[in-house]
Amino acid sequence: MIVIFFISCSKGISITEIKDKDLLIQASCKESSSDGHDQEYKVRIFPELKSGETIDRKITEQMSYNMDSCFYKMKGKEKQFPETVIPIANGIKNCFEYLIVFSDDAAAQETNKLQYESKYINNTTYQLIFK
Repeated sequence: MIVIFFISCSKGISITEIKDKDLLIQASCKESSSDGHDQEYKVRIFPELKSGETIDRKITEQMSYNMDSCFYKMKGKEKQFPETVIPIANGIKNCFEYLIVFSDDAAAQETNKLQYESKYINNTTYQLIFK
């Protein structure tokens, strides 16, 4: 399934991946509008589980419905939140996927950096840097 994620990306899309003891985060970034102002990100989050372990139902609910303030960009010391965060039902077990869209001013701020604050899994902030 991971291969499909990368194959589906077309030319001009930046991809990054972060892995630690708690999470594997895969993300892609591309301009989504014809005028070049909107910035679109696709993010997949895989919690690291031990054999036989499952994700708690409360965490699954939070990761599905409460992610609006978990993704942002920084403008100086101010957080710029996305216009849209859409959870995507991808059918991959123990995977949470999102489509995130920043528009206008927020998209213009550091297009190659996205912050993810893992409020529901490990309370860590990750900086996704796209090259």
